[in-house]
Amino acid sequence: MIITEHCEIDGREFVHTRSDANRYIVSNGEVFEDVYDLVGYEREYEEGNYIPPREDEPNEAAMMLGIIVNGE
Repeated sequence: MIITEHCEIDGREFVHTRSDANRYIVSNGEVFEDVYDLVGYEREYEEGNYIPPREDEPNEAAMMLGIIVNGE
């Protein structure tokens, strides 16, 4: 699902848009992991493909398996 949150950065109002399902968000063919639009200039977004795990981030499934198998 697309999530939008209003926030303020350096005194300016923005709308932060992201997916709660670890998917890219897409607007007019442009693809983002998340995006900040100035209030009043928001675009329409839809969810795209899943964001693949990064090499430098721990894999949640592997971490859970380690806990189950090793008790750690």
